[in-house]
Order: sequence, then structure tokens, then C-alpha cells
Amino acid sequence: MDKRLVALAVAAVFGTAAVAAGGGAGKGEMGAQAGSPEETQARFQEIDANQDGYISMQEAEEHQRLKDHWTAADQNADGQVDEAEFSAFEEQYPAGESE
Repeated sequence: MDKRLVALAVAAVFGTAAVAAGGGAGKGEMGAQAGSPEETQARFQEIDANQDGYISMQEAEEHQRLKDHWTAADQNADGQVDEAEFSAFEEQYPAGESE
């Protein structure tokens, strides 16, 4: 019985280490946590169809959450959302909450 207890303790330690190293729960296919900067950047690039570094109102039309909160996302009211504005928008209106 002592051997099983030791084996269980070792498994728990290594399991915890694996989670801490980035292989644990809550990770997406590419290892980025939901809401991580990498995931936010990937969403920005997906919406920025022409890859000019800005999301236009036209590009936002296909993304209901962004469309619904366009005024909040376009903080400087220049008619487009840059990556910094999009990142702030994602923090204020996380994906999945109103989709």
C-alpha cells in the first residue's frame, strides 16, 4: 500500500508540473489560454480580412459582438479598430458572453 501511495504522490507532483508548464486544462489547440494575447491577436487577424492592421466597419459586419459594440471598440472614433483598441474591447466584452 505504501508503494501505491508513493506512486500517487509522484503522479500528482508531475501532473501539477505539466499544468504549470503549459500543458494543462483551459488550453486551446495551439496552447493559448482563452483570452490570451495570442488568441486575441488571432481573432483580430481573422476579422481584419484585408490585413491592413485595422478592422473596418465593413469587416466588423460579419462579427455580431464587435458590430453590436462598435462605438466602444472604436475608442478614438476614427471609423476603424486597431489592434490595441481590439485588445481593450476583448477585455471589456470577452468572446462568448454575448455571442
